[in-house]
Amino acid sequence: MGNKNTKTRSATISSTTSISTSSSTATSRTTTISKKKIEPEIEPEIETEIEIEIEVKPTIEENNNNNNDNDNSNPSPNLKKTKKLTQWKIIKEVEKDERCTICLCDLIDEFSTECVLLSQCKGHYFHADCISQCYDKGYVRCPVCSYIYGTKIGNQPNGTMKYVIVKHLQCSGFNCGTIQISYNFPNGIQNESHPNPRVAYEGTQRTAYLPDNEQGQEVLRLFKIAWERKLLFTVGRSVTTGKDNVVIWNGIHHKTTTEGGPTQFGYPDETYFARVQAELAEFGVV
Repeated sequence: MGNKNTKTRSATISSTTSISTSSSTATSRTTTISKKKIEPEIEPEIETEIEIEIEVKPTIEENNNNNNDNDNSNPSPNLKKTKKLTQWKIIKEVEKDERCTICLCDLIDEFSTECVLLSQCKGHYFHADCISQCYDKGYVRCPVCSYIYGTKIGNQPNGTMKYVIVKHLQCSGFNCGTIQISYNFPNGIQNESHPNPRVAYEGTQRTAYLPDNEQGQEVLRLFKIAWERKLLFTVGRSVTTGKDNVVIWNGIHHKTTTEGGPTQFGYPDETYFARVQAELAEFGVV
C-alpha cells in the first residue's frame, strides 16, 4: 500500500485594540482625546483537529506464555472455558446420520461426548470435546460460520495510533473532510507469539485515510477497537519488499491514498466499507 503525507492548517486568533490621541496647542492648555472606531475583526475559520494516541498494553496471554491456556492434551480446562464462552446447549436428538463437522463422526453415539449447539449459531452442532479444541486464548471461532465467542487478542507489537480530521482534504468521490490515521511502530524484539521469538523486527510508519462522514466514522470506531485488541498489524514477511521480520498489515485493509481507486489503494471504491467491515467481523470486531 502507498503512503501520502498531508499538511494540516493551523489558525491563530489575535485580537488588538488601539487608541490614537491628539493634543491641542499649548496656549489653550486643553487636551482632547479622540477615539477611533474599532471595527471588529473577522475571526478566521478554525480547522478542527482531533488527535488520539493509544498505547498498547501487553495482555495477560502475552506476559504468561507458559500458563498452558491451550493445553489440548488435557481437554477438561478448555471444555469448561468453551462452555462458558459459547453458552452451548446440550442436544439429545438430531437428524439421522447427522455428523460433527469437526471429526465427521455421528453426533450422537455411545463413543462420543455430548452433542452441543452453540448459542449464537443457527443449527451448528458439534461434540463438546471437538469444539473445545477450537478454544484459543480467550475466544472460540465457530468452524462453520466463523462467529467469534469471546474476545480475540492478536500479537500486534507496541506502537501508537493517531488520527486527525483534515477539513480541506477530500477523498475522491466524497464531499467532506478526511480522517487521516497515522500508525507508528519502533523497532523491537519478537515475543513468543511471533514467527521468530527473540529475533529483532523492523518497525514501520503507515498513513491511512477515511472520509469524515458517517461511514468513515463507523470504520474508525472499529479500527480503534481492533487496535486495542492488537489485531491491525503483526510481524512477518512484507509482500511489497519480501523482507522477513518486519511489521506488516494483518488482513484488515486500509486506504493509504485519497485517490486512484482500488488499484492504487485509494478512493473511490464503492464496496470498500462493506469489505472492510466484513474483514473486521472475521476478527470479532463489530
